[in-house]
Amino acid sequence: FWPRMADCLSRNMLQSIVSLNLAGNLLEEKGGLALAAAVEGHPSGFAEINLSNTGLTTRAAVALGAALKANRNTPAVLQLLAVGNNNIGPDGVQPLLDMLAGRNVLATLDLSTTGCFLETVFTSLSSSVLDSLTQLRLGGNKFTNKGKQFRPTPAMAQFIQTVPALRELDIADSKIPPDVLKAVVANMSINPMLVQLHLSLASCDIGTCAHIVVDMLARLG
Repeated sequence: FWPRMADCLSRNMLQSIVSLNLAGNLLEEKGGLALAAAVEGHPSGFAEINLSNTGLTTRAAVALGAALKANRNTPAVLQLLAVGNNNIGPDGVQPLLDMLAGRNVLATLDLSTTGCFLETVFTSLSSSVLDSLTQLRLGGNKFTNKGKQFRPTPAMAQFIQTVPALRELDIADSKIPPDVLKAVVANMSINPMLVQLHLSLASCDIGTCAHIVVDMLARLG
């Protein structure tokens, strides 16, 4: 079914469909690869792509990232990209982040529970021009397992200090190291453009640094 659907999308040059929400349907690798080909050939580009919880594989995610990058309309039209709840890992997420390099109009990015490493995500996003990004969902992912030796990266600080339109940051269930959490909140206080931000730290095991974070949060705004 999915290859046939993708073939129909590729053949229809009028392309009246600009939003594709297949969340919760089982695509797996064959369907993901077929849809990636349709995305690359779309004459006007997709404004919204939601493939959350579809069984998307790493190979299919890599193909999707390459397809979006190859479509010259992507930077000007893509506003939502959701691939959450697919175990595509760092190798699958990175091509999607590479596609965002430079200026774009993306408003919502959902990479929750994809098996990526959060410091890598922030590093990639720090080199993008994300003037329209309002929702960043990264819950269920982890930082590289470096234990107490892990320290915040300059790229993370740069992203949080400069992102202009962010209204939702979800890093729930990330087991965020205490020093990183403190740095995230501290850098939020430096960014004057962060207003009415919804910050999700659910199940982050804040522990001993809770009082410090609460104090920093009290100073925001």
